[in-house]
Amino acid sequence: MSGVMTRAEYDNERVRVLKAGLDLDETEARKRLERTYPKSSEQATDELRLRGLDCSEWRIHRHCTLRPQLAPPIVGGSRVWGKQQIDDFAEVLESQGCLMPSAIYRAELGITWREEQSIRRRIEAEKEASNAR
Repeated sequence: MSGVMTRAEYDNERVRVLKAGLDLDETEARKRLERTYPKSSEQATDELRLRGLDCSEWRIHRHCTLRPQLAPPIVGGSRVWGKQQIDDFAEVLESQGCLMPSAIYRAELGITWREEQSIRRRIEAEKEASNAR
């Protein structure tokens, strides 16, 4: 168990945030999420880091140089990252052990990102319940 956020977990979390922050329904939030692709290299880096992978500009450069078949296309002088290219690079980073401290922590505990969120929600609910007394 790596502790890295999966594609489905990432998408569901982004939809949850969009629904709450913009007061959107599920369908509209998912449409809005889909419109965030393709992403720039900087946006892909941000997504991968949020998912628990230690991504950086030099790692992107190395990935695209060493694995041109997996590199996203260049359009207008910039790389354009679709979900598949991001997920392919996520697999490479994970296989190399390039994890953020949060993912390392989850891996050491043997829990997934989703399980950590469940634990956090339970702790918050317990705090609220004890404050209501």
